Amino acid sequence: MDTLFHKFGDKIKGVIEGFDRIVFKGSIRNIAYALGMEKFINMHGVLNKDYKDYVSKQSSVIIDNAEEYAKRLTGTKIQYLASSNIRKETIAHEQQKQLGIQEGLIGV
Repeated sequence: MDTLFHKFGDKIKGVIEGFDRIVFKGSIRNIAYALGMEKFINMHGVLNKDYKDYVSKQSSVIIDNAEEYAKRLTGTKIQYLASSNIRKETIAHEQQKQLGIQEGLIGV
């Protein structure tokens, strides 16, 4: 958590500590609409014809970093849950018991 505070400390308005999970809500307003995204890619020198490759690469970087983070902290990969009907708490408790985790990150 310290690295999160160091990176985004000026943007964090408060902290809630709990035993469940962290949920980030919001949007990056500058790129949440077509014109904003167009300005963003133009500012980064991305041509329209290269847009798909650019965003695919950025998505891969985010996924790879999350995967590495999960492996480093829990020794497991990201677990994709195919349905919103799956109870995440049940899966988290099972994984907690299996890995013997008493506190901290259980899974991603």
